[in-house]
Amino acid sequence: MPDTSGKTNINVQEVKFIPITDEDSGTYDTTNAVDLTGRARSVTYTPTVKKAPLYGDGVIQEEVIDAETGDFSLALNYLTDDDRKAFFGETQSNGSNVVTGDEQPPAGVVIFKTLCKKDGSVINLYKFFAVTFEPAEETVTQIEDGVTYSTVQIKGKYRKNKHNKAVYATRRHVEPSATGASTIIESWYATPEYVGPTG
Repeated sequence: MPDTSGKTNINVQEVKFIPITDEDSGTYDTTNAVDLTGRARSVTYTPTVKKAPLYGDGVIQEEVIDAETGDFSLALNYLTDDDRKAFFGETQSNGSNVVTGDEQPPAGVVIFKTLCKKDGSVINLYKFFAVTFEPAEETVTQIEDGVTYSTVQIKGKYRKNKHNKAVYATRRHVEPSATGASTIIESWYATPEYVGPTG
């Protein structure tokens, strides 16, 4: 059991970004997935809800609610040059990241888990099937003893994936020690469109 004395338990854990290679065919670049384990501070997602009421005799007879898109925000301790290439489409040349202004940030699948209990005995799994991030705003904070920490907040949009026709998936109150749970958790992270066992 890990020693958590004097430490703050961070609820969001094991964030992963898998770039989409070809959305129409459902092809993903799992080899170059970005593993943000240990760097995530928070995840925020806010649906953009559209309502379309159908009136009859002056009253609403039916109301269609559309929540296929939304805002997605990810707070991190830092971003590496490789992260910036994956998230923002920056070009790497001679050991440097070069920004030309013509970058087209690629879409990707964002996967993460949250703790329902501090000891990790119960977790929630999340998966957003198509997220595109914008260039990040970075904040540098000076704290006591001359130590400087940098935090990065990257924001973007999530939407419906063209291939699997899904916006996001959640699997709540998963007990990792339960029979078959380890396979589900492993597949959740390894296979972009996986949402659970079949049958």
